[in-house]
Amino acid sequence: MSLVRRLAHISYLLFHRLPPLTWPEIETVVRRAYLGVHPRVYGYIHYTTLLLGALASIPLALLAARAGVPPILVVVTGALLGLSSSIIYPYLRANSMASAIESRLVAAVGLMALLALAGRNVDEIFYKVARVEGKDKPLSRVLLRYVRDVKLMGMDYEAAMRDVVATSPSHRLGVLIASIHEAIETAGNPAGYLLSEFRSMVTEKRARLARSLASIGHLSEAFIILVLLGPAIAVLTAVLGGTMGLGFAGLSPQALMALMVLGVIPFATIGMLIFLDAVLSEAETV
Repeated sequence: MSLVRRLAHISYLLFHRLPPLTWPEIETVVRRAYLGVHPRVYGYIHYTTLLLGALASIPLALLAARAGVPPILVVVTGALLGLSSSIIYPYLRANSMASAIESRLVAAVGLMALLALAGRNVDEIFYKVARVEGKDKPLSRVLLRYVRDVKLMGMDYEAAMRDVVATSPSHRLGVLIASIHEAIETAGNPAGYLLSEFRSMVTEKRARLARSLASIGHLSEAFIILVLLGPAIAVLTAVLGGTMGLGFAGLSPQALMALMVLGVIPFATIGMLIFLDAVLSEAETV
């Protein structure tokens, strides 16, 4: 049993006499996050995080009381922070699952197109793709939900499609599944649509990769100019000015060199590395 399910179970046992703290938007996000917990049961976790946040803030409230700060203000702030953690978590998990799904979507669509050309049904296509993806993968969970709705729950294809689209963490995957259903209704086979979508995705990823590579090239040029050449030119200018009795921005050559070596170059390098990491992270998802 996952930590969230255990926490939901304990929270329900403690606060089941109270109404769950829930609303339609958070229930939708909980379903899309695939936490393995009923959305209304997840509403009881908010009571637990509220209580834990208040209890954890008591030592800080005692210290704040000595400084003249009302302790109730600190306790309320801690409780609200605890509550916000259980509210934000489903959003973060759903976004993480959406990114994982979309990073694997091109290969999955290509395999779906091949299976559709072989004459497989939609539920068979989704089951095969889920097996290739592996157990407990975000894409597999969404596709196996469709197979479960059709095979075990007895839903028709349209009802299963609506259920999966409503609970898919990735909007793009939801659109893809809805479009597959429309292609079946109009053409009888989604192979043509899947092939067209596969070509479109490959073209899009190629363009994104080209942009990422171009960004890396521009970043390397900026690194050379700002981090290497810029400080070197400033120090050289200060040295030449010092030989003629002139300062550079009111600094001596020694002070300017120390400022560049200990301040400008390290911080500029860190900034460039952060930008480079962001560009490389985007390239890894292509």
